[in-house]
Amino acid sequence: RIAIYLYYYEGYNTREIAALLRRPASTIRNYLHEARRLLRGQIEDLDI
Repeated sequence: RIAIYLYYYEGYNTREIAALLRRPASTIRNYLHEARRLLRGQIEDLDI
């Protein structure tokens, strides 16, 4: 959750988030990818 907030609301890039959270940048990219996938699924379920 924090990675999503930092990326989309605070404008941090994945390297900066990785340094803050002490995780590999690839892990942060995976977090963001998974979050977008989940959001896409929720939007599709709304059947708009």
